[in-house]
Amino acid sequence: MPPKVALLFEDNRLCRDLMTEILMEKDFTVTAFADPTSYVADKNRCDTCGDNACADALITDNQMPGMSGLELIQWITDRGCKLPNHRRAVISGSWTSEEFDQAQQLGCKIFQKPVSVDEIHQWLDGKQ
Repeated sequence: MPPKVALLFEDNRLCRDLMTEILMEKDFTVTAFADPTSYVADKNRCDTCGDNACADALITDNQMPGMSGLELIQWITDRGCKLPNHRRAVISGSWTSEEFDQAQQLGCKIFQKPVSVDEIHQWLDGKQ
């Protein structure tokens, strides 16, 4: 069985390290980014995946430098990313009603900070 891959976008190093550990506990290989613009700058992202998703899960903080997590998810959606919406998650400690509505429209999992490890595990296990 091929390894499960997770894309993680979190500008806070401690949060990124913790989330990486949580994902690794669930046997994911993690590619983490402190700034989503470095991911977006690679023009081949999500354009070369063919019929396959470029990852098995994507988790992003919403408030980041350069672009928000919602902007990132919209960007990959616009490029035809094959990762199912329910395998995309956005985490924020301060949702505006507009951001919350946009996250719902994008169909991604919405987490409110502080999010528990159990909540993340349940989502990764498909129980949320």
